[in-house]
Amino acid sequence: MALGTPVVSTEKGIEGLDVEPERDVLVADGSQSFAAQVLRVLGEPALAAALSTNGHRLVRERYGWDAIGDVLEAVVHAAVDDHASRSRADGRRR
Repeated sequence: MALGTPVVSTEKGIEGLDVEPERDVLVADGSQSFAAQVLRVLGEPALAAALSTNGHRLVRERYGWDAIGDVLEAVVHAAVDDHASRSRADGRRR
């Protein structure tokens, strides 16, 4: 998806990702249904284009460095604030 390639995945493959099947990715479990979804992508250029655009947008917005960096920064700030609060509380107890 990050490369703008339409993706067909299994349920297990998208586990934990915030994707919407049929919009961002096609989902199929089992060889017959997986092959059918791949043939859909190959036979429907508009579907392939939509999956490419939507999947790429999703990865950029939710999983790109800017988005991950914002989450990491929030976690670090929360940890620092928590540590500072505990240190102040420990100092008052002594």
